[in-house]
Amino acid sequence: MEETVITAEEVALDSSVLGEATKDKPNGKDKHGIVYIVPYGAISFEDVEEYTKSQIVGDRVQELTRIYQDLVWNIMFSDEIEEKTSAMTALTKEFNSRVNDVIAAGDGGVGIVGGVLQFFKDKLPKKKEAHESGLMIWKEGNRYRWMSIYTNKFRDEDSPPEILAEAGHEQFVKEVDGGIHPYPELWHWHTPGTRWGVSDMMHFDKETGFMVASGMVDIGHEAEAEAIMAMDEPIKTSHGMPEEFIKREDEDKTIITNYVSREISDLPARYAANQLTGFRILKEVEEKMIPEEKKAYLRKAGLTDEKIGEIELEMDAKAKEAEGLEFKEADAVEEPTETPVKVEEPGVEEVPVYATREEVAAALTET
Repeated sequence: MEETVITAEEVALDSSVLGEATKDKPNGKDKHGIVYIVPYGAISFEDVEEYTKSQIVGDRVQELTRIYQDLVWNIMFSDEIEEKTSAMTALTKEFNSRVNDVIAAGDGGVGIVGGVLQFFKDKLPKKKEAHESGLMIWKEGNRYRWMSIYTNKFRDEDSPPEILAEAGHEQFVKEVDGGIHPYPELWHWHTPGTRWGVSDMMHFDKETGFMVASGMVDIGHEAEAEAIMAMDEPIKTSHGMPEEFIKREDEDKTIITNYVSREISDLPARYAANQLTGFRILKEVEEKMIPEEKKAYLRKAGLTDEKIGEIELEMDAKAKEAEGLEFKEADAVEEPTETPVKVEEPGVEEVPVYATREEVAAALTET
């Protein structure tokens, strides 16, 4: 007997399909081969069926998300697609439409609502979870190209949590494309002197709230690209923003309305401020020495101990130079001058001189 296969679309469009399929379920498996699980909190057969439906809807959303990610890479890889921004925008709209249709059908037709089953609905991927942040590298001709979804418009996990406003992303892309600011460089873990690439394309997607950047790996840094590709630990990306370019909302200082990204960094996933992506505000003077944990990561990324030592020397020199400038500026501050006040010197009291007995006797003799 041919086994009946029920698709997620059928369930999303007609809840009775699953209702028919879940009749007569001996030993935890119905006659059509659907495995069901009795979740904690379920108190009726209807609860179990609702849970099963929610799982199918969730699986469908995850499947659409994986397909979307693969299509994004295809667009970026293709040499035939010149208008990559337009293609990305069209794909994102289609993706959002399909996900919303599945979730809407799950809410209305399947009835994943309220009560003890609300947490099933919460398991469905949210719109902002449509991407895995990280770094993708591939061969383009004789060189390596990289691509990263490196920031978004959602709050990070720093204290206090900060957020980059949508308008700030749009303005930065406009200014970079207009030549006002250079395209961000590719660094290792926000460490000066570790540049190994530079971006040549940036795109902000309003539908998902993510920023995408792509560029070439610098010639001579191919070993680092290969080391990153071979890493077995999760990698995320974060971008560094010089403090001088940051503007914040007057009413809420945790909302950044204007910024400039100077670099995009690969780093261990556990250090990203944002679960999806992250950012770091760059101070004028950073570390003088590289912490041991960073050194270990840089070695994994393909840097030699000799190179790391050279970077530390450069960092130390820049820090000393900055300290010298600060010291000179402090010395250059003029102290307020006071008008001199003339002070009268106290008069010297003359000591009276008395004649001696001999002088008096001599004077009397003369007279």
